[in-house]
Amino acid sequence: MRTLVLGAAGMLGHRAWRELDRDIGAFATVRGSADDYASFRWFDARRVIDVVDVLSEADLDRAMSVARPDAAANVLLGERLA
Repeated sequence: MRTLVLGAAGMLGHRAWRELDRDIGAFATVRGSADDYASFRWFDARRVIDVVDVLSEADLDRAMSVARPDAAANVLLGERLA
């Protein structure tokens, strides 16, 4: 099952991605550039979709097109949307 974790750069999101990726393989979205997170070594760079604003329909469409997920997890708890 292909999974997409929206908001994977947060404390909960990157842990969710790691667990899902280990068990079934997952894609992660991050708001900034993937390079911004490279030093943390949290993600497999081949499965990071960067520069995704969840308020942008075009960005979400791009993320869905790249990941083609069977399921998506939105872990944007605590994000400020306005």
